[in-house]
Amino acid sequence: MGRYTGKTCRLICMLSMTFSFFLVEIVVGYLTNSMALVADSFHMLSDVVSLVVGLGAVRISRVKTSKNTFGWARAEVLGALVNAVFLAALCFSILVESIQRLIEIEEITDPVLILVVGGAGLLINLVGLFLFHASSSQLNMRGVFLHVLGDALGSVVVMISATIIWQAKGDWKYYVDPAMSIGMVIIIMSTTYPLLKESGLILLQTVPPHLKMDALKKKLIEQVEGVLAVHEFHIWQLAGNRIIASAHIKVRNLADYMLIAEKIKEFFHNEGIHSTTIQPEFVEPYDEMFLNANLSQSDACFLACAPEKNCVTKTCCGKPGVENKEGIRQRNGSGGGIENEVIHDPVIVSVVRSNGQSVRLSDVRLADAPIQEEVPGSDSHCSIVSVESSL
Repeated sequence: MGRYTGKTCRLICMLSMTFSFFLVEIVVGYLTNSMALVADSFHMLSDVVSLVVGLGAVRISRVKTSKNTFGWARAEVLGALVNAVFLAALCFSILVESIQRLIEIEEITDPVLILVVGGAGLLINLVGLFLFHASSSQLNMRGVFLHVLGDALGSVVVMISATIIWQAKGDWKYYVDPAMSIGMVIIIMSTTYPLLKESGLILLQTVPPHLKMDALKKKLIEQVEGVLAVHEFHIWQLAGNRIIASAHIKVRNLADYMLIAEKIKEFFHNEGIHSTTIQPEFVEPYDEMFLNANLSQSDACFLACAPEKNCVTKTCCGKPGVENKEGIRQRNGSGGGIENEVIHDPVIVSVVRSNGQSVRLSDVRLADAPIQEEVPGSDSHCSIVSVESSL
């Protein structure tokens, strides 16, 4: 066992005990006609499956290949989701069976044997709780922990039901078992739902709940001098505490970016984000006054996709639209109709401000094309830079 980690050893140990006791419970359950014990045995079987999934997830998560650039880091998250879904399905089956037993009473024989088996099951599950409680902070191990906790509650229900059936008189005692089983389903689902929700949100790559995107973006601009604007800002959680971020950050020029790059990394480190990808965008040689004069354009992307590539709608930057084969993108006009807009090369829009009013003079193509007068009604693209000068 020396080549296994402590977590793997705990899983193998619990897997052996759980599978052995599953066989004992299902045999005794059918011999005594105890549906509660049979249901608990299938609950044990679900734990066997969850332990196998957990063991596989632990081993796979350490394997790195060229096909998976992040390795199999999310194997444990997927294992947690499988555990939660399996347990939720099991709770549904127990609920249906309990309702049936409330309608049709079934006599149970040899309650003493059921009590002994329930006590043995409780002992095994207490050992499991001790083994996995310290690791319950990790999603997949927490899934195993919740399974074991549910089994412990199931064993308690079996013991209480067996004791009442053994000591009480009358047919009412047979209603105790299904009623307590329904209560157990409610308890298990109250602990399973948070696990199901958390693992699902991670796989959907949502922003971790403890991070606020807008506040973090504003804080980055305020605290790191030289950051003019931030757009295409994405934060998601790979697994556990491994949080990843990517962003397009506008700075004045390359020299400024080299000075503040380390500060940007340090900022994200302080926020608990230790893997970041930054795409710098340089305002010079245009004019950073663009950001002050056109705040609505500060989120525009300077690195536009080439028109001939027909990829405007496939990039994270740019306006959503559909390009046709002629390089014309259809967009919604202000009047609700559809109008065509030819995608040109990037341009510099020159604006002169006089007496508090801005006058657009010309569009200068970055490809050194002659100056062209503005076409009324045309919109600026994500690659447009506005240069203002005061008279």
